Amino acid sequence: SYVPLFIRISYMRPDQEIVERDISTEVPVLGYDSTSATSDSELGRRKLLTLHRDDAFENDNIEKPTIIVQGDIISAGNIDDEAAAEQRQPGSISEVPFTRSYTDNKTGLEMIHLRKLLIKHFDPEELRVLCFDLGLDYEELAGTTKSTKMQDLITYLERRGELPRLLDEVKSQRPNVAWPDFAPTPDTDINDEAVLKEATPADTYTDDKTGLEMIRIPGGEFIYSEDNRPYYLPEFWISKTPVTNMHYSRFVRATGYNSPRHWKGKTIKAKLENHPVTEVSWHDAKAYTDWADTRLPTEEEWEKAARGKDGNIYPWGNEWHEGYCNTEEAGNGSTTPVGYYSPKGDSPYECVDMAGNVWEWTASWYDDKEEYIVMRGGSWKSSPLNSYAAYRNYGRFAVRTDNFGFRVVVRRPPSQ
Repeated sequence: SYVPLFIRISYMRPDQEIVERDISTEVPVLGYDSTSATSDSELGRRKLLTLHRDDAFENDNIEKPTIIVQGDIISAGNIDDEAAAEQRQPGSISEVPFTRSYTDNKTGLEMIHLRKLLIKHFDPEELRVLCFDLGLDYEELAGTTKSTKMQDLITYLERRGELPRLLDEVKSQRPNVAWPDFAPTPDTDINDEAVLKEATPADTYTDDKTGLEMIRIPGGEFIYSEDNRPYYLPEFWISKTPVTNMHYSRFVRATGYNSPRHWKGKTIKAKLENHPVTEVSWHDAKAYTDWADTRLPTEEEWEKAARGKDGNIYPWGNEWHEGYCNTEEAGNGSTTPVGYYSPKGDSPYECVDMAGNVWEWTASWYDDKEEYIVMRGGSWKSSPLNSYAAYRNYGRFAVRTDNFGFRVVVRRPPSQ
């Protein structure tokens, strides 16, 4: 399928020289994404296009030029994904990365330049370490090549206003490279509240599918385990509360999955909607996370969310306080609504019920034989002696009881 293009392109030659050229031609379209365009007038300026190279590029010896589209697109052809495009003959593709910040030619070219410098000056192992230092996993970046992975890294950090972190890292490791500068433009007021708000990553969001509020846990070291050793984790997001009966009911209604045995068929018992779901096995929790496009936390992730980076003994601090959580001595005799003891019982990241209420399934093995799963947090039946954040309990996969529940994690919000 062919599309007529009337565009001005800016691209970079292998010798780093930036070239601009006006093109009026017809080219076959392999990729097209208009989901981020806000009006028809933007369709030619903010697009992800993957184009066959035509004669216009031959004289510049471009192997895979990157184009910033600034003109108008009259029509569009069939959609094809980037992976399929990458499988075509090397050197025949012109890649156009898309990011929300490509609102002007200068910023777009600086991002292109940054990507090329990362590819040129870092080998794959060094990029893995670089991503680790930034709290990200290289293998989870989109794409299969260094080019696409670095594009995803730059896009992700740019959307969160965290490109300066990347630049600080690469400047310290490669000080002799002329790295681009993403300083604010002269007409931008750095103190402008709207600008600052846009540049600051949100720490919470509510997942549309599950209704769960998710909290960002920053990447970095924290004090882990009963021996209080430093342990590093990349950034992740965890549900603020355990999954409640109401959250779980969305899953049951959507999939027809068996409801917990204490429900009345598919109906939640009265006044238990906001209590943590119980009578769920590890397999039940895993089925829910598969449906919800989430996963169970590892025990390390769970513990960081509960203790904070400084290693609190309990979510709220280092001293036990009655009335801060639903454990045995509270005398409730059952679960309580999630957040009942908030905010005084909250963790440093404002996660609730990480001591007491329900034991929570994790994704970690308790034993070398892989017969038991680690459970964390204590429950309404637990003593304070086994309700501190580093305490490890265990359970078998198929066990369902009235004090077992779970919460979920994701590596990135859906929008990122």
